[in-house]
Parts: sequence; C-alpha cells; structure tokens
Amino acid sequence: MLSSRVLADSSSSKTVYAGIALLHTAELLIDPPARYPDLFPVLNVLLCAPVFGLAWLWSTARIVQVAWAVGVLGGSRREAPTKKEREVAVVESVQES
Repeated sequence: MLSSRVLADSSSSKTVYAGIALLHTAELLIDPPARYPDLFPVLNVLLCAPVFGLAWLWSTARIVQVAWAVGVLGGSRREAPTKKEREVAVVESVQES
C-alpha cells in the first residue's frame, strides 16, 4: 500500500505545482508549433494524469485500510461489551486489588 508520507512529501507537491504553473505560463505566452497544435493539452495530460492516478491509488488504499480496521472486510470483529459485562469487569478488578 502507498504510504501517506510519500504522497504528502511537500517537495513533490511543490514540483508538481511548479510544473503546472510553468505549463500554463508557457501556454499563455508561447504559440504551439503548427506541427503540434495540441501540444499544451497533451503536456497537461502527461503531467496531471499520473498525479490523479497516485491520488486515486492512495485514497483507495486508505478506504481499504479503514474498512479493514472497522471490520467490514472480514477483520476480527469484536463486539463491544454490554453495560453489565463492563460492570462485572470493574467489580472483578476491584476485588483483585
């Protein structure tokens, strides 16, 4: 599973934001070559699709982790003790001490 620490690395985020800003600035200031009229949209897709893919993988991994922890995916699900069971446990621990 992907580590949230890897995805939350600020240098990676800053690099992506800088790339996006540079791409948009270039799109505003530079005309694409006649041979490649869709140059900037293609570069945008090449930059943003992997970022989206990593975010999607991370969020899917987190959903699975939370579902496993809650017991939805067959993890050991322990029923919460009833009020009476808690009271008995407190009485037993007091009697032991």
